[in-house]
Amino acid sequence: MTGAQRSAQPSPPGGRTALEPPRRVGLVGKAHHPQIRPVVEHLARRLAVLGAAAVIDEHTAVWEQPGVPRVASLLGAGLDLIVVLGGDGTLLSVARTAQAEGIPLLGVNLGSLGFLTETALDRLDPVLDAVFAGACSLEERSMLEAAVRRGAAERGPFVVLNDAVITKAALARMIEIEAAVDGAYLTTYRADGLIVATPTGSTAYSLSAGGPIVYPDMEAIVVTPICPHTLTNRSLVVPGRVTVELAVRPEEHDIHLTLDGQVGVALDPADRVLIRTARARTRIVHVPGHEWFGVLRRKLKWGER
Repeated sequence: MTGAQRSAQPSPPGGRTALEPPRRVGLVGKAHHPQIRPVVEHLARRLAVLGAAAVIDEHTAVWEQPGVPRVASLLGAGLDLIVVLGGDGTLLSVARTAQAEGIPLLGVNLGSLGFLTETALDRLDPVLDAVFAGACSLEERSMLEAAVRRGAAERGPFVVLNDAVITKAALARMIEIEAAVDGAYLTTYRADGLIVATPTGSTAYSLSAGGPIVYPDMEAIVVTPICPHTLTNRSLVVPGRVTVELAVRPEEHDIHLTLDGQVGVALDPADRVLIRTARARTRIVHVPGHEWFGVLRRKLKWGER
């Protein structure tokens, strides 16, 4: 049993479990961010005082710091928690790796927007105190897995926390994407592209394209066309249990599947992309007093004049 599995047993989708005080904590961040070194050094000292060992990701530890282990990968290190220092993009990249072992993530926002990061840097010490006091819980966020079917061969699955997006490499070029849900033909989108998002990803690219905001622990998949040619082609929310199948017309070229905005896969004409809810989930530390509706109000400036 891994350290993450000891920290909290899996809960039903949408439920929360208690987070026990961690014994081994991974530290991951943007290696060249100007604040990374002092923050990581402070965290390592603070964790030692709290009785936990710090394990620094090798890409984060770009300086020599005697006494702190440096590992090629945080997987297999028996971690109970990973503290992610950066913005949502940093947390997304870590989530795709951490899901393999179910290691909980605590996001510390060093960026600007930060829908996923749970705490700001100036609140880090009180949040750590809450973690080690057993006052925090775990939220489970659904993920998607996307596979590319090319004839009899299949690439993937690629697991994402936010979204899988099909777009054309050339700017301002409309493409045609045939969509089906559980084998039933949906429509042929004529648009700049198509976004298939999780509820967590509903506040990312999908929101910018006019998609709905979906409560993060719902079991759903959001399908949002990008600048559709037909204005009545609106965003669609389907149950999380279905498979969304997408096919680009054979005459289309220079098409890409982008995963969480960070990983790209070139598609050949007539490739089919199958997207479904993944078995894996991202486990995010929930800090008391940090509520999702409050995040929406602050980040989207609701109610401000």
